Amino acid sequence: MPDPADPPNQQVATGAGAGGGKSAGGGGTLMAVVGIGAALVVGATVIGARMHGTPSNGSEIAIVAQGDIAAAAATLSAQAANAVEEAKSCKTPMAAITIAKKPGTAPGVIRIRSGSYVSPAFTLGDTPQRVAIPFPTPYPTGIGTLNVEGEASGAVVSLYPAVNIEALKGSSPISVWWVPRKPC
Repeated sequence: MPDPADPPNQQVATGAGAGGGKSAGGGGTLMAVVGIGAALVVGATVIGARMHGTPSNGSEIAIVAQGDIAAAAATLSAQAANAVEEAKSCKTPMAAITIAKKPGTAPGVIRIRSGSYVSPAFTLGDTPQRVAIPFPTPYPTGIGTLNVEGEASGAVVSLYPAVNIEALKGSSPISVWWVPRKPC
C-alpha cells in the first residue's frame, strides 16, 4: 500500500498489477491508439453521411427509373443520345427534375445546363413537366451543379428540397447531389 505522504504520480506500476495504474512508458501508446480511434470514428461519420446523402448544402436530384427511360428520352435533345443508350444498358443512369412556374406568374422559357449538355427550351406553365438530363459530372462523384438559363418569373425546379427562382434573367446555378448506386 502506498504511503499517503507520497504524491500520487510518483508511483510506478510494473505491468497489469492490481490498482489499474499506467505501465511505465505505455501512456504514449495508449494516447496514439485513442487518437487513431477518434480519427476513424470521425472519418466513418463523414463517409456515412456522404453515402446516406446528407451534404450540408444543395438539393438531391432524382434518378430516372429503368422503366421510364423511353418516356424520359423524349425530353432530351439529340445531344444526349449517348446518355439514353448508357441508361438503357445500365452503365450510367439519367437524372430527372420537374419544372413549373408558381401560380399567378407569367409563363417563362428556360433551358437546363447539366455539365456540357444543354436541354431544349421548355415553356413553364401551370402543369409541372418532368425533364430528363444527364448528370452534371461523372455519376460516381455524387455532386455537381445545374444551371437554369433563360427568362422566367416564379420558376420552380423540383428537387429535394425544391428551388424557387423568383426572377430569372440569364443563368442561375443550383448545387445538386445524388447517391451513386449500381444503375440496374
